[in-house]
Amino acid sequence: VHAVRKCLDLFISLPGPKQIISFGAGLDTTYFCLKNKYPDAQLRYVEVDFKEIIDKKKGIIEKTPALAQFCKDPIVYTLIDCDLREIGKLTEAIEKVKVDPSILTFILTECVLVYMEPCHSQALTNWCGKYFANVALMNYEMFNPVDAFGKVMVTNIEERGCKLLGVFEFGTLEKQIKRFAESFTKVEAISMLDFVNIYADKNEKARIEKIEMFDEFEEWNMLQSHYCLV
Repeated sequence: VHAVRKCLDLFISLPGPKQIISFGAGLDTTYFCLKNKYPDAQLRYVEVDFKEIIDKKKGIIEKTPALAQFCKDPIVYTLIDCDLREIGKLTEAIEKVKVDPSILTFILTECVLVYMEPCHSQALTNWCGKYFANVALMNYEMFNPVDAFGKVMVTNIEERGCKLLGVFEFGTLEKQIKRFAESFTKVEAISMLDFVNIYADKNEKARIEKIEMFDEFEEWNMLQSHYCLV
């Protein structure tokens, strides 16, 4: 979360109107955090997910005044139900709500592409790079599935019924860079372990050290070395 919010803070600091599009957003609350933090930002926020997820989120918002107060203008906060594998329908849905492809755009894919067949995720990222005139994309997902820890990680996740359909096709930082280089002019990839070591401030590192879910810090390091930010 810290890594994602740090990148979004930098994006919002840029001048002029801008938009964030979150694919597979689920019940994520990033929009509300940003709206509370930057109430005057020239920002549109769009979320795309399966219909059942969007309907559930709409229901939660309607029943929660603290959230509903930020959702009065559908042009500021837009929820779209669409299957990301269907690029044609996605294009139609984006155009229907009048998303402007010419303004500065930040696309967020957080643990989404890795659950898609490589052909579908590649089609989606290629579309993003071509459809929007001035676009950045941030992808956060599992990688490095072939060592001992990675194999256990994949098995544990798939035993819960969640197939990591793209984790082997894009299982290294080099492969992650290559996939996005097809549609984006500059691509950088880093493991979350390196990201924390290089970019996290003292307060964030202190918070991490207090996390009780890990018996040893080495275990936390292993986990972070199997997630990447691109």
